[in-house]
Amino acid sequence: MCELVNTDLKQASRIRNEEEISKGNRIVVIHPGGEEEVTCLPNMRIIHSGNNSLIKIWEGFKVEKVNLYIGEGGYVEIGKYFRVRFSLSIDARARNTTVKMGYYVNIGKGEILAGDEDGLEIIIGDDFLTSLNLYIRNSDGHTIYETNELKPINIPKFGVHIGNHVWCGYDVAILKDADIPSNCVIGTGAVVGKGVWQENSILAGVPAKMVRTGVNWDKRSITQFMGDKNGRKL
Repeated sequence: MCELVNTDLKQASRIRNEEEISKGNRIVVIHPGGEEEVTCLPNMRIIHSGNNSLIKIWEGFKVEKVNLYIGEGGYVEIGKYFRVRFSLSIDARARNTTVKMGYYVNIGKGEILAGDEDGLEIIIGDDFLTSLNLYIRNSDGHTIYETNELKPINIPKFGVHIGNHVWCGYDVAILKDADIPSNCVIGTGAVVGKGVWQENSILAGVPAKMVRTGVNWDKRSITQFMGDKNGRKL
């Protein structure tokens, strides 16, 4: 299959090391002092559907249950302090797929789907927090085409990009070519696709729209954030 993406919008070329990826199916745990190749990861079920792929994950991750499917040329990178509170499925079976998560990614329950179109990416920044039922998909998984020329009209451009410090509420769907800036809040039930968004905004609705700007979020409760009656921060 040919790659359908516009490579000008992709970040994967700055992330992937093709020589390392081509050394067979490998799982590498990153330590402060170096890297260690392993055959499995605790509470993670890994299924290969190709001969050359690379999974890199920082030590110290805490996951209840992860199913990871990775295909030929796949690259999955997971940063420090990764946590899955209930369950997560990652489908990276399409050829030359890139999935990268930064530091402090904390997912309640969700699906990350990148198994249909070759050469796409899902890139998530640092300090990403979700509730339950997160759904991220970097393509439609089907073709919509013009009947005269049989030309597809729903070709994805890059996949999904999510900036730093983004919080997703319950039942959020993030779809192909969504480019979510840093410091955003995604409201419960929102469906986020292509759009032009500002940092420090709330995205909500179906399809999602910016409903407020000039905001940020904190994982502490309001009581903790505001401090006690003496004004001391907790």
